[in-house]
Amino acid sequence: MMSLRLEGTLCTDNVLKIMNLAHLFDDEPLFKKAILFLWHEFQLIDYFSSDFVNLTTKQITKIFQSDQINISQERVVLEAILVWLCHDVTRRMEFFKNTFSIL
Repeated sequence: MMSLRLEGTLCTDNVLKIMNLAHLFDDEPLFKKAILFLWHEFQLIDYFSSDFVNLTTKQITKIFQSDQINISQERVVLEAILVWLCHDVTRRMEFFKNTFSIL
């Protein structure tokens, strides 16, 4: 029931929160809908938001390893990754070095 209600409210302002809730409550169908929405609307996502910069390394990898991410320029992805990295560069640099070639 909560899943259906949240699915109906997905927008660029809340998709990261809903994705995190779905992960927290182990709601795979809701998580899939949220990530699909995120990929489709990525260019409209505020990647300076606290929701974005506080994503886990696993979430960042899931978002950016997909070929489904909808962007007009690769620069958008690079900017988003750099914003996320710079939020906690000390802890994230090793992950960045190991993963960036994959992304």
